[in-house]
Amino acid sequence: MHASRRQPSLVMFTLIELLVVIAIIAILAAMLLPALSKAREKARAISCASNAKQIALGVGMYLNDNNDYFAPTFWGDSAWQPLPYAYKSLYADYVGNNTTWKCPSRPSSNTGELNISSPWTSLAYTHYGYNNSYLGGKSLAIVKESSKIYVMLEHFAYERAGLDSITHLWPNTGAMGWTNMRRTNFTHGGGQQQNISHVDGHVASYRVGSVVPSCLNPGWAP
Repeated sequence: MHASRRQPSLVMFTLIELLVVIAIIAILAAMLLPALSKAREKARAISCASNAKQIALGVGMYLNDNNDYFAPTFWGDSAWQPLPYAYKSLYADYVGNNTTWKCPSRPSSNTGELNISSPWTSLAYTHYGYNNSYLGGKSLAIVKESSKIYVMLEHFAYERAGLDSITHLWPNTGAMGWTNMRRTNFTHGGGQQQNISHVDGHVASYRVGSVVPSCLNPGWAP
């Protein structure tokens, strides 16, 4: 008498069981995606700080080669034209790749901004605004606290980038624009932080409310 052969068991999932598995996967994805999004933004903020640091080092090299004078803001006495602006052209030689002047967290909604299909080739482009009112064309000797004075701040536009009025950064809230409006842009941390470089070359992250006029120009308050 032959022993009966055991048939291999088949594991069968019901429709309900499959739906439960799919629901669990969806819940896990919903839990993980915000964390991944935050991690990506943190990485972009770090990359932005690295760009700001590279620009600050370029400014330092320019000072060394130009008798400790900062680059002038304009080519002429008071005009932004012709493009690219004087300070951007002069510092660019010391910074290197022009994409260093772009914040990785900024959307590419404006014509000419960096995206996958359109390289940021124009020297006129920058996301970092220059402290032109206090430093433009001036001697390093006027700066008494190099770790305090801003050089480049994150800027709302992608071209003209001068900061020469208290209203351009204070208060740190409100609408952004050109004429008597805020020009500084808090790009990181959910619109609450930005990276700023200083005369001594260091870069720090500032929250809304902490970017003060006296660090743009010591004669201003607060």
